[in-house]
Amino acid sequence: MDDLVPLCQRKLRLLLIGLGGGTVPAYLEQKCPKGALHIDSVEYNQHVIDAARSFFGLRAGPGDAVSAEREDGLVAVTQRVASKATGQYDAAIVDCFGSDDRVPAPCASPKLMAGLASLLRPGGLVFQNLDLEPPAPIVARYREAFGQQGAELIRIGMLGQHLIRAHAPTSADDTAI
Repeated sequence: MDDLVPLCQRKLRLLLIGLGGGTVPAYLEQKCPKGALHIDSVEYNQHVIDAARSFFGLRAGPGDAVSAEREDGLVAVTQRVASKATGQYDAAIVDCFGSDDRVPAPCASPKLMAGLASLLRPGGLVFQNLDLEPPAPIVARYREAFGQQGAELIRIGMLGQHLIRAHAPTSADDTAI
């Protein structure tokens, strides 16, 4: 979040894949000036969206800073790429897990990483949360999409959790591998 909040000073457009309880939108809404935030959230499970609204106070609808779309993350990214929505996001967060706490195949797909790379503005950021997943294969996919220097693995917590942080090149020169 430390990387995202400063982006609100101009305007932050975020793609959130995996809504959870809606804590990311709630936090950013508290930290960002009114009108400086737009979050497109994509959640595979409608029950998660309903619970975030009913129990955690998520406001996601017309006129709100947050939208909530029920869709597979990879499908949503692929649709945005196909509609030529390239370069429209400042950042993306991928926080999707199956019932076994593992990253589902669509959220670990090279097509997802490549799609995210094209949806970001130059210098845009992507974060992906990993819990029990061995991180090396997913980091390699991010490095393929964002360049060898464009993705890093950050260890968080004590139980093997990791965060991947990737950034889109700011110029064509930044893509050199």
